Amino acid sequence: MRTPHRGAPSTRPPTGRAGRTAARTLTAATAVLLALSGTLTASAKDTEISLEVTGDELVLVGGTHTLDITATKTADDPSNPIGCVEIVAPAGWTGLTIVAGTQPATGWSADDGPPATWSADTGGGKLRDLGEAAEVQVSATAPGAPETGTWTVTLYDSVTCADTPIMSAEFEVDVVTSVPDLDVVPASATVTTGATHEVAFTAEWIASDGDEIGCIAVTLPAGWTGIGTTGMGSPGGWSSSTMSQVIVWRADTAGDVIDATGESASFTVTATAPGTAGVSDWTAAVFAAIDCSGDPILTGTAEVTLEAPTVDPDPDLTIVPASATVTTGDTHDVAFTASWIASDGDEIGCIAVTLPAGWTGIGTSGMGVPVDWSSGGMGQVITWSADTAGDVIDATGESATFTVAATAPGTAGDSDWTAAVYAAIDCSGEPLLTGIAAVTLEEAPVEPDATLDLTPATATITVGTTHAVDAVATWLADEGNSIGCVVVALPASWTLLGLSDGLPTGWSGAVDETTRTVTWQADTKEDALSSPGDEASFTVAATAPGTPGTSIWEGAAYENIDCEAEPALTDSALVTLVAAPPGGDGGDDTPAVLATDPALPEVLATDPPVPGLIPAGEGPAPLTRRTGTASVLAGLAAAAAALAALLRRRATRREREEVTAR
Repeated sequence: MRTPHRGAPSTRPPTGRAGRTAARTLTAATAVLLALSGTLTASAKDTEISLEVTGDELVLVGGTHTLDITATKTADDPSNPIGCVEIVAPAGWTGLTIVAGTQPATGWSADDGPPATWSADTGGGKLRDLGEAAEVQVSATAPGAPETGTWTVTLYDSVTCADTPIMSAEFEVDVVTSVPDLDVVPASATVTTGATHEVAFTAEWIASDGDEIGCIAVTLPAGWTGIGTTGMGSPGGWSSSTMSQVIVWRADTAGDVIDATGESASFTVTATAPGTAGVSDWTAAVFAAIDCSGDPILTGTAEVTLEAPTVDPDPDLTIVPASATVTTGDTHDVAFTASWIASDGDEIGCIAVTLPAGWTGIGTSGMGVPVDWSSGGMGQVITWSADTAGDVIDATGESATFTVAATAPGTAGDSDWTAAVYAAIDCSGEPLLTGIAAVTLEEAPVEPDATLDLTPATATITVGTTHAVDAVATWLADEGNSIGCVVVALPASWTLLGLSDGLPTGWSGAVDETTRTVTWQADTKEDALSSPGDEASFTVAATAPGTPGTSIWEGAAYENIDCEAEPALTDSALVTLVAAPPGGDGGDDTPAVLATDPALPEVLATDPPVPGLIPAGEGPAPLTRRTGTASVLAGLAAAAAALAALLRRRATRREREEVTAR
């Protein structure tokens, strides 16, 4: 709420904010003046009618101003009716308009005039009875230069506003060129007794010329303590000080005052509320003088309502955990604590916990104080109760805790545990408190019964040489998800040569040199690995880059045959690249790849592939790399060597298996 003095309104055009209003009300035979400006006159019949006119006393040049007018019958007298309300704006004002006529709801009409009127449509619609009222709001646009104008409101018996007036009121409005403003944030608040509260006050000049702003003073009611500021805004050259319940924010010198459009002074007042509930408003006043002397330019109020803190009910029930997700078939436990947190009130004699059907092995895994309590129960209900009436909980700080444990059923879904606290030691009667331990059951994730191995898992080779890795996916059990696809991805800079055929039948290989990826997948779902001993095995051959370092080959096995969704299994092989020793190259018993002969023209690699090797480029992506013939031959030779090494390893593995079988 803001209340300006004459010449300093609290509203911004066109509609403005709530400011101090001038109200004129006549309720007796004598005309009464109730505002800073304006007069009331009345006829001999005015004892049965009141007239109230409210509106801001100030408006900016060219701004819109409104008046709220209420004429009310104060006695039952059909011979003294109200038939018409006439409103005349000052000379020079334009756009006179009836904004809203709210009462009577029917039978009355508006006419913008001028003069503007709000009147009964017929003589039968006049106001004659106690409490009947004619309410209307009217607006007009102020002239473009400062002036003082007088609005006139007149009541008539006739519906044409043509006979002798019953009553009239004059309302003076100053048209001005400048308006200071005071913001109070929050303008209202509810604060707990004993808590800290803060309010930001901002005084701002929103138009050029006019009074200066040199000081803001905020007064707090008695009982507020620790009064101070938590932050002060513009302008510079201002300081704060506090004396008793008043804190001020003011310019240090006359040269630091606010007197130009857009300038403002803001500060935040903080204080600790007293311990008594009630209304405890803070009041603010803005002054032109830097010592806060003289009449205020603006006043405002921060409406503060103090309330006592909410007190929890005397008994309390704590459930830990209050919610949980549990795997079907697993054991879950919850701790229930009933405690007394304030003196006086009901007793606590029993706690009962009910578990849904399907939970088994229900029991207690731990019980706390008090000692003279015992656990019991039947079926899906377990209790923890006082042994005798003398063992109940009835004093501040006393509590009873017990933990219920049970094994979850095998079906997923919500399976909440419910708890109730009773005064009676046999859990009879209405519960004092109830609570829920929210339990969500989820099926355990199924681990695939399969393995994926990249062999060798680690290797050290010479840069530029060819390296081969075995990828083996094996199904180990009768039940579970299948494996329909295996992918091996090479690091950047490796030159993919191809992959070897392997087992089982019904699988196909594809090589994509562009992405350095090889794919080995079942042709149909029926060919996927799903029986114990099923195996998909292939060898990937590639040439290492020429820079020492480490490279990681990544392998992934998928349940479906199109290698989509998340992989079921992953594995990796670490390859360390070292510089070639002086006078030779090679590593891991694999031949080096010859460098491309720059003198030979580049051709497509169309030489016949090594038997059993799917060359790079065959598969989903076409071969796009062009290379010298010498390099192609060298690469194929290296791949053949890698394939021979693979066959040797497989023969060795079969021999070991045969020995084991014998």
